[in-house]
Amino acid sequence: MVLNHTFPAMPQLLQLGVALLIAMAVCALLAMAVERFAYRRLRNAHGWLR
Repeated sequence: MVLNHTFPAMPQLLQLGVALLIAMAVCALLAMAVERFAYRRLRNAHGWLR
């Protein structure tokens, strides 16, 4: 892993936990951006389905 070269004393299980936390944060930010820029406009649009 990349963290193994950066922090060689850190156990691999802790590295996995840190990587998972970073991945979850990035995915949450991406989901918030998609919600803000795409789905909110679609939900507020007055279409023929209403």
